[in-house]
Amino acid sequence: MAMDTHNLKSYPSTMMVDGVGFGKFGQCPQQHHRIIDVDEVWALDYHSGHDTYEHEHSVDDPEEHLKEEIENAPPVKAPLDRIQQIGASNDDLQQITEQIQASGLVNANGIEEREDEDLEENGAPLLDNDFNATCRLAARLGASAMNNGSIAENIERYLPKLMEIYGYYGFFNCSTFVLSCNFEKRDPLHPDNTVVRTQNVKFEGGGFQLTKLGHLSDLAKDLMEFKINIQQANKLMDEIEAEPDPWGSVAMAMAFVVTGMSLPALLAGTWWDVLVAPLAGGLTYGIMRIFQAGPHGIHIWNHLCSAFCCSTLGCMAQLWVHPSIDPTIVAVAGVLCLIPSSTIVLGINDLVSGHVLSGMERLVKGMIIMLWLALGFVLGMTFVSSLVPLDVAGDDPNGYGDAEPVPALWQLLFVPILCSSIAVVFQMSGKDMMGAILCMLLGYVTSFCGVLFLGLPYFGPFLGSLAIATYANVWSRYYDRPNTIILFPAFQLVVAGIVGFMGLTKIIQRHGVDDGGEGVEQVRHMLIVAAVVVVGFLAGGTLVQPRTTI
Repeated sequence: MAMDTHNLKSYPSTMMVDGVGFGKFGQCPQQHHRIIDVDEVWALDYHSGHDTYEHEHSVDDPEEHLKEEIENAPPVKAPLDRIQQIGASNDDLQQITEQIQASGLVNANGIEEREDEDLEENGAPLLDNDFNATCRLAARLGASAMNNGSIAENIERYLPKLMEIYGYYGFFNCSTFVLSCNFEKRDPLHPDNTVVRTQNVKFEGGGFQLTKLGHLSDLAKDLMEFKINIQQANKLMDEIEAEPDPWGSVAMAMAFVVTGMSLPALLAGTWWDVLVAPLAGGLTYGIMRIFQAGPHGIHIWNHLCSAFCCSTLGCMAQLWVHPSIDPTIVAVAGVLCLIPSSTIVLGINDLVSGHVLSGMERLVKGMIIMLWLALGFVLGMTFVSSLVPLDVAGDDPNGYGDAEPVPALWQLLFVPILCSSIAVVFQMSGKDMMGAILCMLLGYVTSFCGVLFLGLPYFGPFLGSLAIATYANVWSRYYDRPNTIILFPAFQLVVAGIVGFMGLTKIIQRHGVDDGGEGVEQVRHMLIVAAVVVVGFLAGGTLVQPRTTI
């Protein structure tokens, strides 16, 4: 289709989200359109019978004076200027002008104004209907929520409602690292005259900063209720993104240490394991901090180096401290907070809910992290055994030497301590902490009882996920907050990520799948448990409908 260069106008560049550029888009209604590509923000008036128009980022025109005219076009300053530049007829312009002036949003000179009675007590207008600003905020809000622990299903369900509240239409598609947004501003007087905007926002993904997710949820709620306007929401988002973690370095280090101390009791470890494993947890946190402060991209080595150091520590402790120390338990306790149990569950959940790309990305990412951890563990054991003979099980066939495993009753103490430390690792806010701990305790107890009393290995995780999903949905509806805030820490306990990690180590140690039959079985068990947890999570949603939040 030929481009009518006489009707071509330029508008000031209106947005960049996190410095990301944006690409092509299509699908617009027929007849008269205004198409905006948000990278260079060109506007074009045209008449066409085609449903799809593909707009490139540049204008290929040999006339230099036309390019200079486009580059030097004055900015749009008021709604009336904007209406004039899109090519409305004189009759339409007069009719629209009278309606806008009658609404009180602009005066006779086209300058935006609002009466005092149209303001809330805090000075926020009841309705802020700037299309570009609303689109930018919706995209930024969705990307920030995904980056801090939200799920694709929530984003795609919530943001269209937010756009509809402000009189626009939004269509969103989430993957693990990209949020694709398509916006429409429809003219009620001329339904065929539609403003279309497309936007793709890249983000890191995979983070679980649940305090920030809660603040973003509160901000979105205030937007829906018109308690704040778009400008105020952007300022609040700047503050949320800049705020420090609620738990500082000392608290996080203590959480890793306490996690290492608590887990051996749940894995039938000995008191010697309980004594050594906290050192592995502290070592993991120290390595993580070093890699976070290093050059960009070096953090991918964090998992391998952490598992290597924890494995080496466990093996040396068995040789030089006490033969009953199990290097596997010490290493698992040290890297528990790095095992991607929640990521694997989210991957399966995305696949079930139809987000195939996002689900595959999460699953692949989770399995790659598991492989890094298993490889680091095996390398640590290989390194120590190359120096001195090493017997992972100790001299005693039972693997305990002269020490006995921690009595099961001690779990009554160690399980609540472990739940509290995991909540800190997930950066849980103080007001959400108790709800998250109760959710983790409920999931652990119901899973344990399901296996103990019914004897079915997969019924326990199903019962546990059903219980935590139901509880999380009730909690979400009561406090009007995202249920994912308390679900993710609970998944870390219910999903058998530890079993999958140990299975991968056995596969690597035995040089492949054929020789590592037990390891393959353990990996298969982890994936089945993760799938069962997703089924329980979905079943819990049928008992109590979750609140639609970001």
